[in-house]
Amino acid sequence: AYITFPVPDTPLSIDVFTTRIDTIYGATFLALSPEHPLSKELIADSRQRGKLQKWIDKNIENLRFRKEPGEVEKEGIDTGKKAINPFSGEAIPVWISNYVLMEYGTGAIMAVPAHDQRDFEFAKKYSLPIKVVIVPEEESPPGEPEESFEDYGVVVNSGPFSEKPSLEAIEEMGQHAQEKRFGRKSILYRIRDWGISRKGEFRP
Repeated sequence: AYITFPVPDTPLSIDVFTTRIDTIYGATFLALSPEHPLSKELIADSRQRGKLQKWIDKNIENLRFRKEPGEVEKEGIDTGKKAINPFSGEAIPVWISNYVLMEYGTGAIMAVPAHDQRDFEFAKKYSLPIKVVIVPEEESPPGEPEESFEDYGVVVNSGPFSEKPSLEAIEEMGQHAQEKRFGRKSILYRIRDWGISRKGEFRP
């Protein structure tokens, strides 16, 4: 599904693509690729604009020499802006990070540390919140997890979608986003590219 996160007090909004909309209540920050068109706009009125722009430029240059986000230490900068999760209404910080690549999805992700290992590692490094919203069947929500849980399970801590199986929640949440006009469902095609299976490859 594609989901739009508006940025308060600006005309900006950030579109993300996710195959796991059932985890959206666990999104504790957004992360954009340094190459994302909005990266520079998000820092335009920052008092630290010069410093942030240097970081963006450096990482855009670094991206030219690598293809996989796992090849470097995950780093990021906080833009100082917030985005509104359209499901929960929660304002979450917007980061720019070198582990988000422009060629995958929209170049922006909803980061769900409890359910994606890359997001988990980044959140631990920068002391960002980790919120569990999927648990294995017949288990209670745990405390602070020691690693991400990436499988399907039962949705928890997710408002009216709580207690539903992941696959059921994915369908219902995608439909809800479409009806409320802050997102739309899409068809995912799993393909192979350079011999590597890419979870995020899709066609609308």
